Amino acid sequence: MTKKKETHAPEEEILVLHEKWVKAAKEHLREIVIAAIALVFLASLWALYDYYRQKRLENATLLYAKALMTPAEEERIKLLEEVVRKYGGTTTALEARLSLYEIYFSKGDLKKAEEELKKAASKAKGDLKVAMEMGLGYFAEDEKRYPEAARYYQKGASAKIGFEQIAYLDLARVAELQGRWNEAVKYYREVISLKPSGAKLDFLQVKLSRLLEKVDQGPKEGEG
Repeated sequence: MTKKKETHAPEEEILVLHEKWVKAAKEHLREIVIAAIALVFLASLWALYDYYRQKRLENATLLYAKALMTPAEEERIKLLEEVVRKYGGTTTALEARLSLYEIYFSKGDLKKAEEELKKAASKAKGDLKVAMEMGLGYFAEDEKRYPEAARYYQKGASAKIGFEQIAYLDLARVAELQGRWNEAVKYYREVISLKPSGAKLDFLQVKLSRLLEKVDQGPKEGEG
């Protein structure tokens, strides 16, 4: 017995197609709504984060201002350390680090001053970072850590942000302190190539002349 093939009237077929279209449209609409909700949620999260970040910066600034207005040095140090601890990563925390550096430096506590400057330099960027690293070079030089000092000075020379003359003079000086006359000559020539004027140029020419005499006398300890 053969099975009869079911047939649908044109009206029924239209209804079936309509139902399928409505179902597809609903599903598509659901996807759009979900996506829209997700976008609104993300926008809300960003607004909340932006508000939190702004509020955090405001709180950091208020605490930093309080620290600067505190006359007692020990209490001021504690407040500055609190700014760094609570609001690390903000520009205010970086400023607090520099304030701590200045306090310790003025007290003659060079070890702590260097520690604070090193921590500040690790968070700084651009020209400010280079300037701080030049400062670290001076600490290293004072401690006779000449190769370390030279590495910092080389960064200042390579940055091409206006520190070149100073940095090359610093490099020449630490080279001389190590008896590395050829290196010192090279760096003094670098400074002269930057066309200093007046008394500075006269000084450099005298230094260069004396160093060339030492080079002509033969190798010294530290060369090569």
